[in-house]
Amino acid sequence: MKKYWLIIGIWFLAVTTQVSCKGSESVSYRIYYDSSTSSTYEIKDDVQQIFDYLTKGLDKDSYATIVMNNLEKFEAIPDVSARWKRQTLIITEGDGEGSTVKGKLKRESVCMENVKPKSFIVELFQ
Repeated sequence: MKKYWLIIGIWFLAVTTQVSCKGSESVSYRIYYDSSTSSTYEIKDDVQQIFDYLTKGLDKDSYATIVMNNLEKFEAIPDVSARWKRQTLIITEGDGEGSTVKGKLKRESVCMENVKPKSFIVELFQ
């Protein structure tokens, strides 16, 4: 009888456990700025541009992999170190004792002209 309960318990765990091997579609980042930095936008903009360059033409599932394997591209920014920790891109400028910014890197979409619906009736009265 104990064997049946053990088998049922193992079967229950196997059925209810979900395993996901899917890659993350967006990349989380955290930027630690230097204590003497007053303008923070430049580094954030550089990180976004490098991310756009690296992920150009890739599927969303590959974003995290390409960033993780190309950390040296982010270190090309002056006085910046980059590392990958717990599925997050960590950027540290200088001593890293200043302000902190965090978010998700997203691929910039192509600018497209807004489509304005035309109406034949409206054109008649103009």
